[in-house]
Amino acid sequence: MKKTIVLTLILLLGTYLEGQVKVKGVVLDEEGEPLPYADVYFKNTNIGVVSDIEGAFYIESDDFFPELEVTFVGFEDQVVELKKGYQEIEVKVKAFEDDSESIGEVAVVGKRIKYKSKRENPAYRILKNVWKHRKHNGLKMRDDYEYEKYEKIEFDINNIDSQFMKSKLFKNFEFVFDKIDTSRITGGAYLPVFLNESISKVYGQNNPEKVREDLIANKASGFENKYALIGTVKTLYTDFNVYDNQIVLFNKPFASPLATNGFSFYEYQLVDSAFVDGRKTYRIKYFPKNETDLTFKGTVWIVDELWAVSEIDLQATKEINVNFVKNVYIEQEYEVLNDSIFIPKSDYALLDLSLISKKKNAKGMYAHKTRMYKDYKFDSGRPSTFYDVKVDPYKNEEETFNKSDEYWAESRHEALDNDEGGIYETLDSLNKIPRFNRLVDLVETVTSGYINMGKIEYGSIYSSIGINEVEGLRLRGGLRTYFGQNDRWRLNSYLAYGFKDQQFKYGLEGKYMLSKPNRWIVGLGTKRDIEQLGAQLISDEGIVTRSFGSSSILTSGTNDKLSSVNKTNVFTSFELATNAVLRLDGTYQTIKSAHPNFNSSYYLEPDPTHTAPSFDNLTDSRIGISFSAEPGKKYTGVGVERYSHDQVGVYPTIIFKYSKGLKGVIDSDFEYDKMEFFYKQPILLNTFGKLETTITLGKTVGDVPLSLMNIIPANQSYGYVENTFGLMNFYEFVTDRYATLQFEHHLGGRLLGRVPLFKKWKLREVFFLRGAWGKLSNDNLNMIADEKLRNDIRDYGFSNNKPYYEYGFGIENIGFGNIRFFRIDFNWRGNYLDNPDISKFGIKLGMDVSF
Repeated sequence: MKKTIVLTLILLLGTYLEGQVKVKGVVLDEEGEPLPYADVYFKNTNIGVVSDIEGAFYIESDDFFPELEVTFVGFEDQVVELKKGYQEIEVKVKAFEDDSESIGEVAVVGKRIKYKSKRENPAYRILKNVWKHRKHNGLKMRDDYEYEKYEKIEFDINNIDSQFMKSKLFKNFEFVFDKIDTSRITGGAYLPVFLNESISKVYGQNNPEKVREDLIANKASGFENKYALIGTVKTLYTDFNVYDNQIVLFNKPFASPLATNGFSFYEYQLVDSAFVDGRKTYRIKYFPKNETDLTFKGTVWIVDELWAVSEIDLQATKEINVNFVKNVYIEQEYEVLNDSIFIPKSDYALLDLSLISKKKNAKGMYAHKTRMYKDYKFDSGRPSTFYDVKVDPYKNEEETFNKSDEYWAESRHEALDNDEGGIYETLDSLNKIPRFNRLVDLVETVTSGYINMGKIEYGSIYSSIGINEVEGLRLRGGLRTYFGQNDRWRLNSYLAYGFKDQQFKYGLEGKYMLSKPNRWIVGLGTKRDIEQLGAQLISDEGIVTRSFGSSSILTSGTNDKLSSVNKTNVFTSFELATNAVLRLDGTYQTIKSAHPNFNSSYYLEPDPTHTAPSFDNLTDSRIGISFSAEPGKKYTGVGVERYSHDQVGVYPTIIFKYSKGLKGVIDSDFEYDKMEFFYKQPILLNTFGKLETTITLGKTVGDVPLSLMNIIPANQSYGYVENTFGLMNFYEFVTDRYATLQFEHHLGGRLLGRVPLFKKWKLREVFFLRGAWGKLSNDNLNMIADEKLRNDIRDYGFSNNKPYYEYGFGIENIGFGNIRFFRIDFNWRGNYLDNPDISKFGIKLGMDVSF
């Protein structure tokens, strides 16, 4: 959520220049109706665009071309004379009689028509061959490969006008507007605020699949040392393969125009064929069948016989239900190597983003990414271990991040154009504007949750306030060291105060990275605080963490089953492979009830007679080993703490943890073995949204008191909390072995988008089902000293192997304009309806700043 909050604030950072020729216009048919997806290009050139759903287009060139040509299948070509500079035009085209001509074995149709079946469409045979050969195209055809990659990422404030230029933000710094440019895609004026260039050497192996990327050079200006902000910028871009069935952008699965089920989402039109570089190439235009689906419009060029894509452009429609996004435009170009293999040559992406609305002149941001590839080599025969090596780009930081201007002039795959030539100087000047820097600092604070005060940061601001039965109003503040995003060590601390119990709580933790290549980290921490042990299943060894169960502001029912925890933890962790982390923990803690209404006292061993002496203050010493993996996830920085810059909810998460209780070690009372497993798998379902599946399993072997048992996580707040049960009470279901399964299907407006009123409101639907099963042995039940609590757990907990379940639906994306942060869930409890003090139905409110 924080990653996307930054986007809403970065957009707040948000005249045309006279070039040789800039044209804004609209294409209409004879009746004056807009003509979408028409080809508009300068005559006798390959410089062109496609009109949008409203027939509108914008095209420009630094060179002057006297004529503009508009073409569309089924209509006569229209040529318009141009003048130098900026102009707005209206182009009307005239339909002609049906026409078609044969090209080889397929017919090139001169009019856009509806086909009764896909097999009648001449584009079907071509696409069918592409599907058949897609696994045999590109880099996958070789055992291994390597190439040099150049990447340029740029962020701009767009739709600059005279009022913006006169704002107090830029007082005495008006000269930065000398670098205003105009987008060749949208026609909007923009001012660069961030630029990052990098050159990398990429090595890949196909069996098994491994990729190694060594950063050779990096040059940046705009957001130095803003690690969370830079991470958010990179979040907007995700690598994809156009041959795949879906393309993931903004955490959403778009249907690829080359998907094997593409005819379910697109209409295809074979426009023509031509010989390009001596090869027969077909040009196919594609259009979405439903403008609200997550689809594209554009053109793809396919080479005959090889059935490979030589060029493709993709543009999202204006009707897609994606917040903050006004336009998406992507170009990819491939080249043939050794007369048989098509490899990436370049790709370009433009995102047109806005905060408040998607109106044409709304202020926002352009996000550009350009990539170019060269110096391909294949079949080097390197050992598989070569691809496992991680090269620390900061080991020779001076060499990597401070290359000379001469180096960049020689090493860029293409020179910066005239408008980009002075961009670094412009950005350096922009960074000297105090008001601008304060706004950037604000964005960084909201993103990371910390306020920078030099080498110290205050936060996290998201843990500042809470309310519970023990502390009443709870205030918390924290400090941490911060010298830069690649710090090898960091100290974190917090201090909290409860106005009801009038007690201070604290936490202090230090981490140090011994080795960067395998991320070998050691840490030590201690804390004294109030926690809700019934709020999560996987035990958390963290010190400076926040428990929603003890820090929620609004809750239903009573939240008095809280515990006072004193914990000290020492750990070490390291990566076994990329994003696969092994961690060893040693933990000592004491636990006791924090509220007089909650009696967590226990016996030292099971007592069926319940006459043995009971104890209130639990002492526990344990060691643990855990393994966690997040395949595919990427991060910014190589310091002891990193910031993820991948799209949320796309990659799986796997956690396995084993803990061993050590009786007699530092007065520890219990010996036990605890095993816990967590697996979350997002499943992208093309235009049917995303299904999130979460599984947890666990078992505790040995006799343990209540505070060390497995408590199914409840959520008594009025807010939505992930991986909890919204209609369950704290400590309602206590186990020593358990399994939970949760499904949450986000359809992204697939249903509501087809209802006219809901379509206008951009509402989205979500359906969920949550279930839990567990058992508690008689021995562990007889470890509980409090009679009422023991009886409640026995009488109202899991019985006869019957699982608990709840279900419901929610409406997401509630709000106005692009400000659609809210979610409302309607929950029904499926069983155990006779348990005391339960709710059969509940409403939960949530907030999620997302696309």
